[in-house]
Amino acid sequence: MYIFDEFNYTAQRFRVLLEKLSEQSSLIERKHIKNLEDSIEDIRVRLLENEIKEKYPDAKIDYELLKLVGTAPDIPLKKENEKISKAVALKFAGR
Repeated sequence: MYIFDEFNYTAQRFRVLLEKLSEQSSLIERKHIKNLEDSIEDIRVRLLENEIKEKYPDAKIDYELLKLVGTAPDIPLKKENEKISKAVALKFAGR
C-alpha cells in the first residue's frame, strides 16, 4: 500500500472525528477544525504529487489542478447529494 493510500484512509477516519467535534462547538473552535482540514488536504496533495513523480519523474505537476481533481475521496452514492450540497454551501457562503 502506498503512503498516500494509508494517509488517505487515516485522514478519512480523522475527518469523521472532526465532523463530530464541529457538531459540539463548545469543545473546539471551528477555525481550528478548518486549519486541521486544510493541513490534511495539503498533505494529501503533496503525497499524491510525490507518488506521481516517482512513477513519472519528468512530469510537470500543477499543484492547483491536482488539488481540484486528484485527491477527493470517493463519496458513497447514498451521501452524494448531501456532500455536494455541503460543498456548494461552503463555497458560496457569505456571497
